[in-house]
Amino acid sequence: MTSGRLLRRLAPEAGAVPASALREAAGWLVRLREGATEQDRQAFERWRGASPSHELAFRRLESLMSGVAGEAAQAGGALGARALEQAARGDRRRQTLRWMLAIAGGAAGAWALADRDTVRVWTADARTSAGGSREVHLDDGTLVRLNTGTAVDWRYGRDRREVWLREGEVMVATAADPRPFMLYGRAATVLPLGTRFVARDLDGGGALRVAVMEGAVELRGRDAGARRVAAGEEAVMRRDGTCRVQPLRETSTVWLRGMLVADNQRLADFLADLGRYRPGLVQCAPEVADLLVVGAFPLENTDRVLAMLTEVLPVSVRYATPYWVRVGRA
Repeated sequence: MTSGRLLRRLAPEAGAVPASALREAAGWLVRLREGATEQDRQAFERWRGASPSHELAFRRLESLMSGVAGEAAQAGGALGARALEQAARGDRRRQTLRWMLAIAGGAAGAWALADRDTVRVWTADARTSAGGSREVHLDDGTLVRLNTGTAVDWRYGRDRREVWLREGEVMVATAADPRPFMLYGRAATVLPLGTRFVARDLDGGGALRVAVMEGAVELRGRDAGARRVAAGEEAVMRRDGTCRVQPLRETSTVWLRGMLVADNQRLADFLADLGRYRPGLVQCAPEVADLLVVGAFPLENTDRVLAMLTEVLPVSVRYATPYWVRVGRA
């Protein structure tokens, strides 16, 4: 089986599908094959109809998986057959995703499924979807709280404790332990010194923001540079070690209380933040992008937040679908 044979048959427009849509399609394909409920199927149909790219991504991935299965059967390889059988059984969600992404990535790298960050996110030890939240207690008692759209891995050894932030945002409260603790972001590494802090991946992995609530951390750029950040401070560090430190802002940690705070924030930026907490797309029309938002908004109901905006700003909220929202002038 070769990726070239599959691509020639399936991918005349392979580069036209966003990687994000392919990741979501992979998740739906696994869920549907694991015995989805009627509610799951209805949610899938809503997602599928929310954007043409969703439909195309799902059809491409479904065709690709069928193509891989056919190629494996023709080849008659016992190892390939066992691999596909394991994936189809769905013994464990994460294992199934690993098989699916490995096969799809090998067959259609042009679709970005082979991207290492994408695979790491989908096969992470713990992850949350849009609007989700989760707490993980590690073996030493360290608490890791995942914000919306977050993925983390961890590995504990005899001489160190390591956590990887693949994407998203976490709060970490480290437990007392003689082994050093390290949190690896895509742009920087955090070495806590008995502390509680929030770390958020920014700019697609180009930077890491750390807000320290207790103790202190040493922040190291992946390529160069180091900076100590104390309690009551937050810092944004880029891969080259460029670092900007400022006093800790409430907006950096308020998600821990289920809130989103705006202090004279541009509407476009506010909607980008809000969009992290709901599936689908929230668009901001250019003519209202610079309006300023002030207030504290509960994240448990993002539709209610959108409705609140129409009460305080001259804007309208229009739903093309439940997952496709456009905010424009009233």
